[in-house]
Amino acid sequence: IGSPRMTILRGRCVDGSFVSGSLRLPLPPAVTARAGVLAGVRPEDVEVVSGPAVEAVPVRLELAEPLGDRTLVTLDAGGALLRAFVKPPFPTEGLAVRFAPASLHWFREDSGDRL
Repeated sequence: IGSPRMTILRGRCVDGSFVSGSLRLPLPPAVTARAGVLAGVRPEDVEVVSGPAVEAVPVRLELAEPLGDRTLVTLDAGGALLRAFVKPPFPTEGLAVRFAPASLHWFREDSGDRL
């Protein structure tokens, strides 16, 4: 839903966290550590930073799609692909991402229902 669509991450629950690629996201209390959980994040909720930053995960730029005053980028976080908006000009190396836990959306993998 939405345009561009939300990134849906597949992963596993480990020690109270959701792990997908090099991303390690804290599970909210309402989401139990169980099999079959998906995490979703909208591109506008992903903060792209240059260089090391607190709670940021290093990523590699895979694709940049100019959309006028902003660019939609596809980023690789250790095998987990996500999309984000950046304002040009932006660096193409030494990137990292972070986002607020409240901006994450949680779903059941088997039904797609929101948790």
